[in-house]
Amino acid sequence: MDKLKKDCSSVKYSKKKIYWNKGFTKETNDKVKQSGLKISSSLKKYFSNPQNRLKTSITTKKGMNTPEIKEKCAFWKGKKLSKKHIANVVKAKIGKKLKPRTKEHSRKLSQALKGRHLTDEHKNKIKLNALTNENYGMRGKRQTRHAKIMQGRSMRGKHHTLKARQSISRNGKGKHLGPFTLEHRMKIKENRIKQIMPIKDTSIEIKIQNYLKELGIEFYTHQYMKEIEHSYQCDIFIPVQKFIEQKTIIECDGNYWHNYPEGLDKDKIRTEELIEQGFRVIRLWESEINTLSSVELKNKLENKMELIENEN
Repeated sequence: MDKLKKDCSSVKYSKKKIYWNKGFTKETNDKVKQSGLKISSSLKKYFSNPQNRLKTSITTKKGMNTPEIKEKCAFWKGKKLSKKHIANVVKAKIGKKLKPRTKEHSRKLSQALKGRHLTDEHKNKIKLNALTNENYGMRGKRQTRHAKIMQGRSMRGKHHTLKARQSISRNGKGKHLGPFTLEHRMKIKENRIKQIMPIKDTSIEIKIQNYLKELGIEFYTHQYMKEIEHSYQCDIFIPVQKFIEQKTIIECDGNYWHNYPEGLDKDKIRTEELIEQGFRVIRLWESEINTLSSVELKNKLENKMELIENEN
């Protein structure tokens, strides 16, 4: 036994390359190869079944967690790979791409993980990592436009189940953004000025814009009115020019959204504030715009004495 240990130690630290089949005859070498091929084929057949793979992984994990194995592997504790080793590993991976996962591969993975559930301890670890790790998930990252489109397409025509909706509702309960600080509110207001809302103009707005183009009147859309206390983006702003002696704002109010025929309180407040600041305000209802002609619009704009046009 001592002699064998000496031989093993000499082999371990020998600088010469030693072959495992050194001294074998050709016949013995062929037999060993054939038996090796038989074993590998039987193992392949065994591990082709996902359930067998799962069993093996569980038993291996259990075996690795025994005190004897942990004691044997204790020599690695506190040790790190050298910079040279890490550089070699990185160098070996350069230019190599992972093969795209096939549907068959995804199906097999799904089948292997079927029925498995995370323990409470594992869930708590994930939650703790989410709270403490700055680079967790998408934190501090932005999705590309392509990724957003693909994400939208993946949910097209799909709906959350009742159970999923209830779960989302439970998770969101008790979570709120406020209260905002004054500095935070000012930042939101500044960012809101830069945004154009809505992104797409309504059909009645487009109709009035086309009439103004026909009449050769210069105008701006979605101009932010910061001169008043209740600042907002107006639909159409017309600066002073030929035939227009006063700064004019045209508001195209939808019958439903602006509560026809009474109107909204906030619209009335804004109109009063704009008039106080020297603006002329023309409010047109959706039902009025539908029958309005370009000549009628011109007459409304050229009427210098008119401060507010709202026949209804």
